[in-house]
Amino acid sequence: PGPVLVTLPKPPAPPEPAPIPRPKTPKTDLATFVEQIRSRAIPASPANALRLAALLDAREGFEEGTVLGRCRKYKIAAIRFEFYWHLLHTFNWSYSYASKVIGRDHTTLLHGVQNHEDSRNSLVGLDGSGDHCRIVLCGDDLRAI
Repeated sequence: PGPVLVTLPKPPAPPEPAPIPRPKTPKTDLATFVEQIRSRAIPASPANALRLAALLDAREGFEEGTVLGRCRKYKIAAIRFEFYWHLLHTFNWSYSYASKVIGRDHTTLLHGVQNHEDSRNSLVGLDGSGDHCRIVLCGDDLRAI
């Protein structure tokens, strides 16, 4: 007779490693957080800059870390420019310090802040309210939402 073939059972697959738990961002909304920074209730620290980025990610429904990434899509870049604006105007950081903290060139921040201010002025108007709004086309007229 010929050789006998024996089928051995496959070894079980190794278990998936447990996911590393991420630190949870406190349940603070963006407006409250910005107000706390402005009133100096919490420090304008690099750790709080990362927290601001996480709050912007959460507000827009982005994956955590998107605002600090390098994606050049318009929607993401616009939110990143808002982040830069907050570093300069809410945290009162210099371009030099902010660029060192987030690892970007100061001219990148300069461009982003200017772009954000231009878009705010075109959406909000120059009434000085500083409130963010979005303009949408409803029928034949524009409405702020």
